[in-house]
Amino acid sequence: MSRPDPKSLFDAEVVAELRKQFDEADSDGNGELDVAEACEHFAKCCTPNASSEEIRRTAEGLRHHLDTDRSGTISFEEYCFRFGRKYQMERNRQRRAGASAPASAPASAPASAPA
Repeated sequence: MSRPDPKSLFDAEVVAELRKQFDEADSDGNGELDVAEACEHFAKCCTPNASSEEIRRTAEGLRHHLDTDRSGTISFEEYCFRFGRKYQMERNRQRRAGASAPASAPASAPASAPA
């Protein structure tokens, strides 16, 4: 499935943060995340005290959302399309809040995107 380049959809700072997160998760450096391992890791992070069955169900749900081309791996583009929109919306909200704040008030720090 062909998708537009994330750089055409998100601000450069959003793409850079997503790339940093993705590269940290890409332990073998091949440019893709094994979908089963990544989803299980994400599920454990989201629900640390969950039973193995709950983790399995959560991981399966994530797999359907992340691996859109059903290749068994998560590409950087798939990662961006899953997490980029929310992160971009948060960055835009922070900019608006910073623009409406008095000039002497510091803007809020960037929020991390979900891992």
